[in-house]
Amino acid sequence: YAGSGVVRELSVREFQAEVLSPAAPLVWVVHFYSAAGVGQDVTTQVEKAASSLLGLAAFGAVLCDLPASQKLCTEQGSGLRLYTIGSSKAGEKLQVSDTLSLPRAVRQQVEARLPSLSTRLTKENQNTKLVPQSAPLPRVLLFSAKPAVPLTWRAASGRFRGRVSFFHVLGADPRQDNCSLCERFSIQRVPSVLKLSPSGGSTAAVMPEGSNLTRWLEQQMETEKEGRKAPTSGDPAAGAGVQVPELTRASLMFACGESAPLCVIGLATRAKAPQLIALLQEVASKAKLRNSKKVMTPNVFYSWVDSTTQKAFAAGFALPSVKFHQMVIVAYKPRRKRFVVYIGSSDANSIEEFVLEVLSGDVTLTPVSSMPALK
Repeated sequence: YAGSGVVRELSVREFQAEVLSPAAPLVWVVHFYSAAGVGQDVTTQVEKAASSLLGLAAFGAVLCDLPASQKLCTEQGSGLRLYTIGSSKAGEKLQVSDTLSLPRAVRQQVEARLPSLSTRLTKENQNTKLVPQSAPLPRVLLFSAKPAVPLTWRAASGRFRGRVSFFHVLGADPRQDNCSLCERFSIQRVPSVLKLSPSGGSTAAVMPEGSNLTRWLEQQMETEKEGRKAPTSGDPAAGAGVQVPELTRASLMFACGESAPLCVIGLATRAKAPQLIALLQEVASKAKLRNSKKVMTPNVFYSWVDSTTQKAFAAGFALPSVKFHQMVIVAYKPRRKRFVVYIGSSDANSIEEFVLEVLSGDVTLTPVSSMPALK
């Protein structure tokens, strides 16, 4: 295989570090062979198989004639062996009936064993599956018209496991009214690949049509890495460390007193609280980043309230005390004792725009029916 562009000759050390590593991100097909026992016709067919599986699996070869490789070859056996995520150290011997059928046989067996580490999203589970965690991984979402997860998506979920969380929507058709997820993420065509915002409620990036998935994901990872470590002008911590506390009597008097320009308060059940907090943190981070770039806006206090136990507080904003299965966001100007309820999609960009409109006076505010009070 010397000079082959698709099958890589492996040393014992490379085999152990890259193929047998518990963190190996790729499916590997390794050919254990001796120069005398394998003809050019076999290596040609293995290279054909490797070419047909570019991007889905890596191909390697170990020459068993070398003294350093003989022990490894004895342990692994001869011929083609398949190594997948979580497979045993001995791998799995690929079944090939004859040389001419080798590319097709290898491809079928590799495709059947590709990892599937992507979570399917449906109308019913979208809110629970996209709830942000305390330290969430970057999340990407595929919209596909196909009934099964594409092979490239499965392979990428293995390649980037532990670094990216994968989600998919199957049978997606933006032209159909019943594709609620298409509407939620403004999908105009399929297939489409999105990188989601940290809250999971909006789109942070869209993969250009015709792009290489692996290359695009690597670029997104690099962009995110640079964004985390690169300080913004004047404030190395801009956009990070924003707190969204639960509103209490003390903080209501202190942070939302008459001197406060604006309080943005989210109401949700405790079950929905993590999703709400992450969403408001993202909005607050955008304001912090904007201020760090000298585009100053007044300080806004972000907080949340348990809608189940604080029904009297909700009543002060003329909000119904029932059906708080969804999140509600209120912008409250304490000095004027006026408020407005946010109506729109649950994504950080839309909510940030709403907050800016309230600050600039472009939104009509309503007087509170009674002073908001907490238990």
